Amino acid sequence: MPDYEELNGTADGPEIGVAELREMSPAELRATAAELDVETIAADRRDDLVDRILQRQSERLGQDYGTG
Repeated sequence: MPDYEELNGTADGPEIGVAELREMSPAELRATAAELDVETIAADRRDDLVDRILQRQSERLGQDYGTG
């Protein structure tokens, strides 16, 4: 599980990347989301959680986040 500094990132960008998030179990993703105050529901898909976690990290750094 990532620590507080990893979750909040740096000015260069989030410390937890897509690859690391995709390797996490659903429980780890939910715990990471909870640490970042990302709301989750039981029906959330893995990719949705990953996107919302990345979005929240970017918001905390004052950066825009988009998916394509």
